[in-house]
Amino acid sequence: MIPLEDMKLCGQADTSDTINEAELYGPEEQEEVYSGLRTQDLQEAKDQLLVETSDMLHIPLFTAEALLRDNEWSRETLLEKWMKDPVQCCQLAGVQPPTSALQHCGPEPAAVTSEYNNAEDHDQDQPTLQACLAKNRSTDICEICMLSMPCWDRPVLISCNHRFCTSCWESYLTVKIQDGDAHHILCPAYQCHILVPVEIIEKLVSPDMARRYLQFDIKAFVESNRSIKWCPMPGCGRAVRLPETEQSQPSDILNSISSAKPPPLTSHAVDCGNGHFFCWECLGEAHAPCGCHQWLQWQQKISEVKPEELRASCVETEDAANCLWLVTNSKPCPNCKSPIQKNEGCNHMKCSKCKFDFCWVCLENWKKHSSATGGYFRCNRFEAVHKADEKQGMLISEAIGKQVCDIDIQTATVFLNTYNIRRSLLCGKEAVQHNQQMQELNRFLHYYTRFRNHENSQKLEEPLLNNVKKKMELLASSLGKSGKTEGRLGIINNINVLW
Repeated sequence: MIPLEDMKLCGQADTSDTINEAELYGPEEQEEVYSGLRTQDLQEAKDQLLVETSDMLHIPLFTAEALLRDNEWSRETLLEKWMKDPVQCCQLAGVQPPTSALQHCGPEPAAVTSEYNNAEDHDQDQPTLQACLAKNRSTDICEICMLSMPCWDRPVLISCNHRFCTSCWESYLTVKIQDGDAHHILCPAYQCHILVPVEIIEKLVSPDMARRYLQFDIKAFVESNRSIKWCPMPGCGRAVRLPETEQSQPSDILNSISSAKPPPLTSHAVDCGNGHFFCWECLGEAHAPCGCHQWLQWQQKISEVKPEELRASCVETEDAANCLWLVTNSKPCPNCKSPIQKNEGCNHMKCSKCKFDFCWVCLENWKKHSSATGGYFRCNRFEAVHKADEKQGMLISEAIGKQVCDIDIQTATVFLNTYNIRRSLLCGKEAVQHNQQMQELNRFLHYYTRFRNHENSQKLEEPLLNNVKKKMELLASSLGKSGKTEGRLGIINNINVLW
């Protein structure tokens, strides 16, 4: 792999013999280009973004990585904050402001640097602790184990000037990597918000931990990047990049269903490169061009139908209940919308992905629960509604019983006759209602069978369509080299018609 410093000196490769995708596809088709990325492709994309940002802002690569990570790897967002206040931008990212950032400040660069380096000491609430740490720095005492560092143990220096022995550094970094918090490792000093450089991490930990750190780093790069998403297929390990992304996360799509902002009417079906097709917006099963809101309504409609009714009505619809098991037996996280299954434990749930604490019964923030909701591990929000309905039913029954007791025998006879008439009418209504339910079920089975047929046809025709596209591109390229412009343009027009 080419070092990042050498990538700044590399020029652009000659692309005269390659096919120009902008000529092969129109403006609308160009926006629908999705590229599957492997692990090495993700690393190269990240390195290229770091080098370009470093050259643009004239900052070190480590500083560029920290700034991009703090701004969700969006260079546009970073540039906007950098133009307003570069020093504050660096402080929020946990790095020391470089020379290019200090040039925009009013005070002298040396004064700003000294003030920034001593920021943690000014924030200390206990003067005795501050004096102790200052004494340790002057006598080369580790601030964790409080032992003197031997002369052969070279101190690890970072921008905050906190000193720790190599053993404490290695233990601290190893625990951080094992806990999965590898993408944001801060200095172990008390109330210090300086990031530990990648070079120090790879130097102090074991080779196995270094490889694991790189894996967590790539994972954090994808999950915090709006234009790249992992393939949801278990064990795939590939990602998909959308060049012209609409900056919409899955949580934004699902949250917009219950908010005032209307969800998008269409969706995008993407391929990770391994033949796994999924929806770019909701990361579920590919359902383009149907919008995610309509697709969610369709899944809810299917989940309302009982599996035994589907199995008794038509054998082809039996897998409807199987493929929608996720909808019936799980709930989405209120924060990140990741599906969660509860098979044991109390109602206090914690999402393993976003670490959000919520109640399994009402899906509200766990901080809202206390003794007022029936206990910390019991939610009576829904029980209150059921109790109100039961109380209303009891009041109606008492009122009817009181009226029946007050009437005389003649009125009771009339009431009995009326009851029999109403009972026969209710039986007729039940028959009509049952007939309507059967019609709704038949209508559902009609559309569901056609939906599955179209889906199977798409899976069978997708490889053939891709092969035709590749052959037509090769033919257009060969005609372009031979000078036959008219034939090449005709093939390009045919490709645009197919796609």
